[in-house]
Amino acid sequence: MLKIFAVAATAVVATLTVACLPAKADQSVASQVVFGKIYNDGVTAIHVLGPNRRTLAGMLPLSVTVATPASKRREQAEASADPRVMDALAARHIELQNVIEVQTAANGGKIIYYR
Repeated sequence: MLKIFAVAATAVVATLTVACLPAKADQSVASQVVFGKIYNDGVTAIHVLGPNRRTLAGMLPLSVTVATPASKRREQAEASADPRVMDALAARHIELQNVIEVQTAANGGKIIYYR
């Protein structure tokens, strides 16, 4: 009986040790296919496809769903002034002209809505 507890304790310690290891720097291809590419740059990009059930359910801010050309130009000027946002757009292959809105998150990160 004592041997069973020793084996179980060893398994728990091994599991905790593996769980505490730092994450692997590279993302696997399978993970990219399933979850999308993870950039770890503090910027979240949300692709807005147009009016659909998500916008009707209030999932997107009203300022994004009814964006005017003037508001888009203002947001694109804000995005072009921020090097971190421009780097994120380049990494994601998003053109500046497709940016609808840029918001600052509570943690200091940026949220980009784009078409």
